[in-house]
Amino acid sequence: MKPTLLPYFKAVGFDVAWAREAKVNIRSDRALVAFARHYHRILVCHDRHKDIKREIRFQICLEIYENGGQVIQVAGSPKQPELKSLGKILIHHENWCDFFKNNDGIVTVSDTNHIDIVPRKDLIHQAQGMFEHPSIPTLSPKAPRKQKTTSKLKTVSPLQLPLEQQDGK
Repeated sequence: MKPTLLPYFKAVGFDVAWAREAKVNIRSDRALVAFARHYHRILVCHDRHKDIKREIRFQICLEIYENGGQVIQVAGSPKQPELKSLGKILIHHENWCDFFKNNDGIVTVSDTNHIDIVPRKDLIHQAQGMFEHPSIPTLSPKAPRKQKTTSKLKTVSPLQLPLEQQDGK
């Protein structure tokens, strides 16, 4: 996500931090998912890697499938206007919030009438389907992670964003 989104997230009530300042390897998608999971946050990114680099998408799916994690992908180009990216997240806020209360997985937010939710248990099928190769092993997810005890929702983006929703909204 663009760093210019930071003030917009703050303006709508999210507590936002920059991932580069968190001392996490931002070049490793698995490390970003692990970081977000460790701090009970949601990784926020563009879904551009879905089309450009299947290996990146594979690593994200595999990390979440094996260990858990929550990702919001904003559909479209990273060059889209900041308010359009923010709008996609906010318009589907209730849907992804409800899903992430009790689930790990990937939510892709698009324009006003489309959201794609893939639970953790289904991510292995996506990962296996990305490569037409029968040797990709069948994996078993590790035990589900402990549920959050707080009602606040936090998110993180590869380039910037741990977000925490304030006032339970």
